[in-house]
Amino acid sequence: MKKTPTRDKLERLRLHHQLSTKTRPSNTTLSLLENELLQANSNTDTALSIKERLERLVDATTSKSQKKQHPAPKKSTRTLSNALPGKQIETKLGSFYLAETIYPWNHQHGCIKLGRLRDISTKLLSVFSSQGDNIQIDINKTLFLDTETTGLAGGSGTCAFLVGLGFATTKGFIVQQMFMRDYKEESAMLAHLNELIRSFDFLVTYNGKSFDVPLLESRFVLSRQRSSFEELHHFDLLYSARGLWKARIKNCRLIELENQLLEFKRIDDVPGHVIPELYFRYIRTQNPNEIHHVFEHNRHDIVSLAALAIIAESSLDENYTPEHPIDDVSLGRWFERQSQPSRSMRHYQRAIESGLPASQKNKVLQRLAYQYKLRNDLEDAQVIWEQLACENTIESLMALRELAMLLEHQEKNFPKALDKCELALKRLDGNPRFSYAFVDRWRASFEHRRNRLIRRIKTNTYTG
Repeated sequence: MKKTPTRDKLERLRLHHQLSTKTRPSNTTLSLLENELLQANSNTDTALSIKERLERLVDATTSKSQKKQHPAPKKSTRTLSNALPGKQIETKLGSFYLAETIYPWNHQHGCIKLGRLRDISTKLLSVFSSQGDNIQIDINKTLFLDTETTGLAGGSGTCAFLVGLGFATTKGFIVQQMFMRDYKEESAMLAHLNELIRSFDFLVTYNGKSFDVPLLESRFVLSRQRSSFEELHHFDLLYSARGLWKARIKNCRLIELENQLLEFKRIDDVPGHVIPELYFRYIRTQNPNEIHHVFEHNRHDIVSLAALAIIAESSLDENYTPEHPIDDVSLGRWFERQSQPSRSMRHYQRAIESGLPASQKNKVLQRLAYQYKLRNDLEDAQVIWEQLACENTIESLMALRELAMLLEHQEKNFPKALDKCELALKRLDGNPRFSYAFVDRWRASFEHRRNRLIRRIKTNTYTG
């Protein structure tokens, strides 16, 4: 069978393309190259080989396709200062952009007036700190910080392109936002941030201990600068918010606390996961229209952080009465961890009287009985344990154990203590609400106590 020459094959492909499109190729580089390849004389010394001709044709086609698919982004003629009033800051390491917003003290953020920030007790943040009441807080030396970053996962490739700072002044609550218009401005922005940090003694963030501050410290290291964050007393309100409100607000994201505590609603807010892409788009186009929304999102975060500090302080006031009984439970646990039993018990009792659901009420009764036990008020504790023991719940098993211990060691009433153990073992058998591991652990504990009580009843002596 006679083989068809490669030149004939290429000619057929060209003719087929003309018939399918019903147009003749224009006098472009690609069509000229095609004609050159088809009409070249293979007998001349300067002729290209078939392989070289095909490679040139493929390269020309590919480069033309790529130019059509990836047009260069158009640069915006509108500057950042047109959309967002601010100024360029010059440092020895370069420049960056700084925007400043002043919120007067009569500004209303949801249901919170910012002027209340000046009246915060000096013990507020010390209560939120593991260092106790030894720290006297000066709100005028307190810095509120929040960042917007190029990613949410962290790592050496992630940087904070916008650093928002809030602080109190005689004019009002100032929010300064440092913005790097390109990656080359990061060192200058960090240098200015470091200078500003040195003017404060306390730092307040929301999840800043886990994300914002470690990220900034890593960027300081990469830019060969020393961070001043270690010189500040850092208070992360996320942990305090969880302790105070997680029982009622399961998702303690800042935006959820705004809605339910501050009564503040954001309008057309940009979602956090979209922010990195908006910054990358700004880098490509220099169009400030979308990045303006990121600045607004960051300002809301900082002002909400200050308002949250205000409402947290009021929650810890002696005369504070929550609207929701579940918040009394949270405050009871808060003061229990703070080793303030009187305030803890007061909140527990108020929560019980407010009409909690049965499942929550039993847990609160158990905590209240434990507080009585710590104060050696066994009579009041026993009343609660007897009440809990009447129900077939986990709390009833704990109450039966406490009653058995009380009857055995305090009252020396071994038969009644044995009855409590027998009742607990009966409730453990075949109860589908309890896991196998839970049943095995508690059965072993009650069987050990029952066997000891049987020996004591027989001998009327303590055998250990």
